[in-house]
Order: sequence, then structure tokens, then C-alpha cells
Amino acid sequence: MAEPPLRSSEAPLASGRALSLPILILVCADVRQEHRWLDIPRLAQWLGAALENALLAVAESLCQRPAAQSEAMRRAGAQRLVLGLCSTRYAQLELEAQLRQAGLDPFGVPVVNLGDCAADSPSAAVARAELLLAAAVARARAFGGARPENRKAVLLAGQRVVGRRALFTLPPVSYVAAPTINADACRVAHGCDLCLSACPAAALTSSGHAIEVDRARCQACGLCVAACPQRAVEFPGYSATEIEAQVDALLYTAGEQRERALVFTCRSAQETAPGPWLPVQVACAAMVPVAALLYPLAHGAAAVALAPCGPACAGQSDPLIQGRVDYCRQLLTLLGEEPERVRPFDRPFDGAQDKLRTPLLPPGGGAPPLHHATSPLGQEGPPSPARLFGQGAAGRALARLAALYPQAQGVVLEHPLSPVGLVQINTAACTACGSCVAACPSGALQLQTQDAAVAITFDPLRCTGCGKCVALCPEQASGAIHLAQVTDLPLLAGGPRIILRGEQALCERCGAPVASLGVVERVAALLGEDFQPQVMGRLCSDCRGLPF
Repeated sequence: MAEPPLRSSEAPLASGRALSLPILILVCADVRQEHRWLDIPRLAQWLGAALENALLAVAESLCQRPAAQSEAMRRAGAQRLVLGLCSTRYAQLELEAQLRQAGLDPFGVPVVNLGDCAADSPSAAVARAELLLAAAVARARAFGGARPENRKAVLLAGQRVVGRRALFTLPPVSYVAAPTINADACRVAHGCDLCLSACPAAALTSSGHAIEVDRARCQACGLCVAACPQRAVEFPGYSATEIEAQVDALLYTAGEQRERALVFTCRSAQETAPGPWLPVQVACAAMVPVAALLYPLAHGAAAVALAPCGPACAGQSDPLIQGRVDYCRQLLTLLGEEPERVRPFDRPFDGAQDKLRTPLLPPGGGAPPLHHATSPLGQEGPPSPARLFGQGAAGRALARLAALYPQAQGVVLEHPLSPVGLVQINTAACTACGSCVAACPSGALQLQTQDAAVAITFDPLRCTGCGKCVALCPEQASGAIHLAQVTDLPLLAGGPRIILRGEQALCERCGAPVASLGVVERVAALLGEDFQPQVMGRLCSDCRGLPF
């Protein structure tokens, strides 16, 4: 049987570019039959004008005959691909096989469900499709590739469509992405094991020098991505960089849809996002940190929602979702803002009965809508690329949000899921040994020395509230350091500050630092009569072995 014909866009691209472009947006022609609102010429013209090096093409029966995309890729000469399909029900096995034959990694090919773009008017529906496809292009371009260790074989989910060819290969096996750890960025050698603590499947193990991932146990939930302050977790298809690129595109791509409301959805969810909601697919809703909820609000979004994964959730997401949403809602209330701007995305999505279709802000009440006051839609792009993950992401989002509200000057929120913390040092017990600085995986604590002076500084913007500074403090029993799960907006605005000042002993022979006076005194108290001040307190380690 001959391959179905491929038709390029019925409307020429506005820029008149040739077909040999690096990224192809391939739309299933059946979308136009099932959803007559889809204006292919308009869609192609807009995408060609709004995106660099992008081409839109149409293929017949793409959802059920994925081989059409191979021919499209060959003709277009594209290096990346975005698929616009009729729904989430498509021949997944055949599609993945065809992508691999075309030299593409399925993990780096976003699939946009154009079937959920229906709106009150054809114009609004097409505007939504434009925005979703543009965001998918940004995500595809941010894909950094995958290695063999990033692939885990799984049985294809039963609710997926299996084509006729796939029935000859049993059982139907697909692949899901599995994370790996970038050893160059990982700080496990400094005592950081936050990803281990976050993993619900105990799939991560540490040797003290490296972290290994057990793919057999890994549930590919992505919680390790959210937990790592150094962005050392590589998770192709759901990496921090890809998600951030998509979010920025949804917020900053100019288009007719003025009000932007984002919902983070689990990849296993089969329901669609109704109304004004713009979906961002993640491996599990529990991998979405507080920073990812606050950043869109601080950059003009009308609302942000988290969609629970359901009873079979790999990341056990419900408690984390509820806690993070509760934190954001409390913060918004203290700022005088409508707390419903951050909410859980309850199931099922029941059309007009869905409470998420209610107005995003009450008319005539509350603080000025943030998405009106700071709407970025007329700008070329954000002031800096999104940082939703890693150290400093939450602090910067909070600081930007606080700058929009006069009430922020008095807001202090204590919450167990605060994404930032407040480190305090008891100067009477601290020896200024620097163990807390070495243990801090985010660099929020820094040790500064100048001649005989020593100081520890704390940057609240970088603190993630992980508690490693407390856990690894040798004077923990005496209360030398304390971490509070507190969001202090005035403190965030103040930048780094010194939280301890002390002195250090300098070597009498070469002038190099020996240790802080607090450490010297502590060692003297521990050793008693065995303490040798001439050697241990006055000479550095290099000079102690030299003859006098």
C-alpha cells in the first residue's frame, strides 16, 4: 500500500523560507475534519512569521499512520520535529519506531493534542493552537539528547492505541526516560544527597563520590530533578531546561490569547486542559517545585495549577502538591492577592461544572491583577531565561513577586514547604570552622577571610532550606546553627548579609591561615593537656613538619 500523500501548508510562510528548515511542525490532517475550527493557512502563516526556522506541514491520518512523518522529515530536511495530533490516542509504538528510523529521539519530539484547543470561537481556538505549538517548538529546541542509560523499557500502557503492525510484536514495549547524574555538577562528595531523600522508589544510591541510578527501580517521576540544587540530574524529555523553555514560550510568545493560565500535568494523565489553561507536561506533578508555580505569576500569568497524577502516581504526588499549593496560597493572601491564582487542578474535568472555569479574579475586588500590571506579552522575551529549578530559582521568583506589592515589606511566612530558608548562627557556640559552608549545596553560605578576620555570609536568595548546613555542623548539639523554614520577603530583598564575624590564627612562620580561633579553642578543650599550642595553634599544616 502506498504511503499517504504529504501536503505542505496550503498557505506560503510569511517569510518565504525554503523547505530545508531545521524544525518541522507536522499536523495531522484529521484534526481539520474532526475540529473544523482549525484554519491551516492561518496557522502556517502565523508560525512562519513568529518562529525562526520553522515549517508547518500537514500529513493525512498521521495519528494512525505515523510513517507519514518520516517522509515529511525527509522532504523538509528538519533536525527537530513537533507533532500536532488529534488527541492523546495515537499509535505510539509505530510513531516511536518511525521517529528512530528518521534519526530522531522520541524523547525530544513533543506531541501537542490539538483536539483540546476547542474554544468559544474559531479565532480563540486557533490562537490557542498557535501558542501550544510555539511552546512545543521551544521545548523541542531545548532538548539536549539522551544516552542509552537514559532509556528504560516498559510495557505500553493499556489505554494507548496499538496499530496493526505492533500487534505482531508482543509484548508491546516502549521506552520511558530515566534520569542520570552529571558527575561534574553533582556535590555528593560534599555531603549532598537531596536526590536520594526525594526518590520515592529508593532507586538512587551513593558511594560518597558518585550517585548511581537503578533503572529497574526508577519510576521516572522526576522528583530528583526538583530536589537537586545544582541541576545535576539529566532527564531527557522532562529536563529542567526543556520545561523552562516551554514555560517562557507560553508566557512570552506574542499572540491573540492575552490571558495566560498554566497547568502542569502528569504525562500519564489522559484528560485534557479545558478553557484558558495551557498545559505543560511533566513526568509527575510532584516534580514541579514552588518556584515553577511562582515564576509564571511573577511574569504575568493569570493563574497556575497543578494537576494531580491519580492513584497510580509514581511520585506519590498528592501530599507534595497540596503542600506546595497551600504555601503559595498563603503567600498570595499575605500579599493581598487572590489565592485562587494558584490551585490544584481537580479531577475529573467536567466542562461547565469545572470550578476552574470560574473567573480568575473577582471583579472589582482585591489587589490589581498581576497579569495586567506586568503583562509581558508585548515584549520580545523575558528579561532572562526562566529558572524554575535549582538554587536561586525560588528566591528570584519570590523577589520579583515581592517587588510588585507594597505589602511585601512586612510579609514573613513560616511554612514546612517554604522553598527558601532562614539560617541563623549562635555566635556563642559557633567555632567558624566552615563545615556549614562546605555542606551547603546551593552556595547560600560563604566563608570569607581577610588577614586575621573571618566571616560567614548568608544569601537568602540562594538558600533552598535543605538543612544540610545543620545536619553536618560539628557543633549541632550545642545549637551553633539553626534553619527555619521561613520565607522572609524583606530579607530576600536585602541580599547577602554577614551572619558571623570572627578571627583566625595565622601561621607564625609563613602567615597562612591555621584555623579560626574558635576551632583552636575547641580543639584545646577537647585535648586538654595533650594540646600543643606552639604546634597546633600557631603553625599551619604545611609548617608543622618543618624543623624549628
